Amino acid sequence: MSKIPSTEFVEKYSIQINAAPGSVILFDSMLFHRAGYNTSQQVRRGINHVYTKAIIRQQIDFPDLLGGRYSEDKFLNMLLGYGSPSVKSVEDFRTRRWNKIGSK
Repeated sequence: MSKIPSTEFVEKYSIQINAAPGSVILFDSMLFHRAGYNTSQQVRRGINHVYTKAIIRQQIDFPDLLGGRYSEDKFLNMLLGYGSPSVKSVEDFRTRRWNKIGSK
């Protein structure tokens, strides 16, 4: 497990990125990062995306959080992971697996 760098290290090696309004900044999410204060009157939005191999399930169970909302929309259904739900526990994983292959 990586350690959070010291304040001295961060001050010495940090790089400030200035971006024009409406810009998008892409970076490795494992990089130590932070955002400055939003001093404007505008809302600042952040979108955290992590792309990985299909065998690794999503970390956040959006279908559960959304309570079925957007499931009727074919594109959003796929994007939000309605077709590949996250498991809640090892027991949940085994039960789902058994139900899928155990009855064949």
